[in-house]
Amino acid sequence: MTPGPIGIFDSGLGGLTAAKTLEEILPGENIIYFGDSANVPYGNKEKPEILRLMDRILDFMEQNEVKAIAVACNTLSTLYDVYAPQRKTKIFSIVAA
Repeated sequence: MTPGPIGIFDSGLGGLTAAKTLEEILPGENIIYFGDSANVPYGNKEKPEILRLMDRILDFMEQNEVKAIAVACNTLSTLYDVYAPQRKTKIFSIVAA
């Protein structure tokens, strides 16, 4: 296994289901979960604000040296092609999967 935890985030608590599933599939992995309930809902925000929030979360994940990031938020998944290519860490969209 590659060192470092797996990062998962959502705009709230819904991504906990994804975290639980990953824990069942990969029992030896550490997981960092970020639920951004302070800024929920994302759906009524403008794209620049959503991307700013996304950058902040991705910075947090990379500062914690995650080896991969799973996006469990529908709104953030729609912008996957904007932020994913700009990051050094591999990012997966739970929605796309």
